[in-house]
Amino acid sequence: PFLDMGNLVHTLALQPEQLDEEFSVEPVIPEGAFTTTSTIRAFIDEYNASLPAQLSADDIKALLEEYNATLSAQVP
Repeated sequence: PFLDMGNLVHTLALQPEQLDEEFSVEPVIPEGAFTTTSTIRAFIDEYNASLPAQLSADDIKALLEEYNATLSAQVP
């Protein structure tokens, strides 16, 4: 650990351009980034709440029956 600290100080002082290549540097996480499943889930829930309501099964059935009534009779 002491050698690692010495190497880090040396690199910071004399070779800062090599810091990312030689050491693991914790990334900067931007504000508002998805960092956990709960933040992703909250975004999805908020997005889904902004969508128009979906048709119910009864509404879809009524639309299909209305459309089917406009079709010509099937040939036996």
